[in-house]
Order: sequence, then structure tokens, then C-alpha cells
Amino acid sequence: MRQALQRGFVALCCAAIAPTVSADSIAGMCPDGSAFIVQRAADAPCARARFVAPSDLPPLRPQMLPKPYMWYVDEEARDRSNPYNLLEDAARLRELRAAQQLGSDTASAGPTAAPLAIAETAQPAPTPTFSADDLGGLVRLIALRQQIAPATLHVADASGREELRIHFAHAQSVEDRVLAALGSNPSQSRVLVFYARALQPTDFHPNFLIVQGGATFRPDPSDRAEVEFLVGTPGELDAGLLALGYLVVPARFDPSEPYDIYWNDRSISAILQP
Repeated sequence: MRQALQRGFVALCCAAIAPTVSADSIAGMCPDGSAFIVQRAADAPCARARFVAPSDLPPLRPQMLPKPYMWYVDEEARDRSNPYNLLEDAARLRELRAAQQLGSDTASAGPTAAPLAIAETAQPAPTPTFSADDLGGLVRLIALRQQIAPATLHVADASGREELRIHFAHAQSVEDRVLAALGSNPSQSRVLVFYARALQPTDFHPNFLIVQGGATFRPDPSDRAEVEFLVGTPGELDAGLLALGYLVVPARFDPSEPYDIYWNDRSISAILQP
């Protein structure tokens, strides 16, 4: 009994001294990266503060995460096991079952019943055709663009030896050609080209994330309309070899404005079309 009273007293004291956040509290970030929670916006401890709900505050040290914070935000939105997305999946499943039940009912009505429409199977996205000379010219173009718009990611191993370089560029002529081959609307998409060159044997997969102005986009490596290899394939890359390809991103990602381009847990900031 005495121990129970002691535990209750300790819990009461902890509750009394623990900081509380009322439902109408306002959280935010200061330009120096510090976070705050106040009762009124006027009490923010800095100018030009960005206000968010307390639950939306980012980690105070995002650089300590295994992957960039924006990567996790994007991953949550894509995760089909996220309960937020399960609501949408559940609605689609109910619609499918209703359609199946309708098909069963109409089939039992006799041969005059109208058949259910069958959705067309999605066809692989077409890919532009580049000759060997075109591909060599594209590699040179990306290399030359680094002098005007540097966008090179240097990847080193655990010992500090550089093992991979990934170069990015934007070229209007290539964008026009790729979008024409894909049948995409030029006003809705942009095309970034890249090539990765191995300085020592390494593993390369196009795990890219594009961030600009708070918006994120991760091209789906399994969708040829978003990621395509023109030379090489994902996987092992021997020393001296390169992989060349392109990324199709939404048009809102303006190459004349700063990009943050992530690959795995590395990133660079660049303006691809200065």
C-alpha cells in the first residue's frame, strides 16, 4: 500500500512539473533552425518565423537521420500500408466487389445481359531511340553542362575513397525528344538527364528524390515513364563503367530555380538551367 501511494505521489509530481501544450498552442521554426511553441504568434522569439502545428515540427537535427527528412515525408505519402492510404484502397476494394457482384447478377439474367467493360492492360511506356553517336554526345553534353551549371554528386566509401560520381543536367533538346517519344505534354513534365560513373566497383540504383520549394518528387524506378536507362542497368557497376539515363519530373520543378537532388542519403543543391 505504501509503495502504491509513493508511486502515485511521484506520478502526480511529474505531471505537475511536466510541460503542457494546450490545444491552441502555436509551433514554429526560426530562420536559425531553432524550434518554439508559444500561445500567440506575436510571442514568436524571432522574425520571419514559419508556423506549423506542433505535430508537424521536423526533427531538430534532421542530418542525424539515416536518410534525409524529406525522404521520410515522401516515403510516408507513398507507403500503401500507411492507414491514411488504406482508406483509399478500402474504397477501391469496395467498388471492385460491387462491380463483381453486378457482373454476377447480370450474368444470371441471361444472354442478353450487357457484359462488364474490361480495363485495358497498361502498356510499357515507349522510349526514345538514341544512336551510339547520340549517346556519346549526350555524355559529353552532361559533362560540359557541369562547367555552366555544376551538379555533381561525389560518393565515397567508408574509407573516404571516392567510388561513384553522379552528374545531372537539363538540356532542352533532350527534353523535347524524350517527351515526344513518351507522348507527354511538354507543359506538364520536365526531363533531367544523369550519368553515373564508377571509380571502383559499386552498386547503383536510381533512388532519386527531387526537392524544390517544399515540394518533393521521387521518380519511380519501376516506371519507364519516370526513370529510364539509356546505357547500363540498375545494379552492379564495374570500375570505369557508366550508367546513363533520364528522369521525368513534374513541370512545377523549374530547372532555373535551385533544386535539392538526393540519392540515397547524399544530396546536392544545384541550378540546372541558370
